[in-house]
Amino acid sequence: PVTSDEALQLEAARFASHLQWSEAGSDPNGPPRSPLAVARFVKMAALAGYYWATLPDAAARYAVFHAPHSRFFLFGHIHRAGACGTAMGG
Repeated sequence: PVTSDEALQLEAARFASHLQWSEAGSDPNGPPRSPLAVARFVKMAALAGYYWATLPDAAARYAVFHAPHSRFFLFGHIHRAGACGTAMGG
């Protein structure tokens, strides 16, 4: 059973996630126009697709190895796209 506090927290998380994704597609400068901007957009879209396709299995393997007796395992990471740089320049 979910408590009312947990339900409110879940609804707040859903709202924040929806807001983040709806803002991601609304660049005040409009869609990318230069070849470099289009290439960056395509790269980010490809990386997002790759991670969405592979992360669930990676998380499951991690959970089986590090927490085999756990009933629940929360795995996630959210930040505004491009806010954190990586060694690969992302």
